[in-house]
Amino acid sequence: MKFLISISLLFLNLSAFAMIGGVSGGGGNMISPKSPVTIANPEAVQQIVYKARNVLYRYVSQKRTAYLNNQLSLSQRAAFAPLFSSNLTIERVISSAHLHVNEHHACWDENHQPVDGSTITPHPDSICISAYNIARKTDVSDIAPQSAALMLHEYGELTGLNEDQAVAVQKAALKDLREPTP
Repeated sequence: MKFLISISLLFLNLSAFAMIGGVSGGGGNMISPKSPVTIANPEAVQQIVYKARNVLYRYVSQKRTAYLNNQLSLSQRAAFAPLFSSNLTIERVISSAHLHVNEHHACWDENHQPVDGSTITPHPDSICISAYNIARKTDVSDIAPQSAALMLHEYGELTGLNEDQAVAVQKAALKDLREPTP
């Protein structure tokens, strides 16, 4: 009986967490990851993810400047418009929201399904990124751009983006972050 009550409370708490974070299903995955040659150590992936957060902050700041100066293509402008139209700035969310990187398991969506990233966390204003999943799904050369783009998806949901908008901005960012800068 105690076990059933504990399970019920767990699901009740997970439902409450779904209301704290993003406005969508709460979970995202990497887009077209490059298959790993060898599986990376999740601890090493965790460090790459934390470093990618700084890269993401600079990227978003540069993108906002380009957006405000009408220097983005029509497709990029369409992808980033919802992000830069939010009352809650993405730069503020990136710098203030807690980033939890799981080394030992996946993150979870609102249906308790495993995902690579999520806004469903035990703490308000936080996101989860799974170093465990990323290590198994993508080549080490693709970890930094994939993590930064996935974080943008999740942080975007914290600013109010829906799932389609979060995926569009994730795709645009991944394309940019994979291309070497001249």
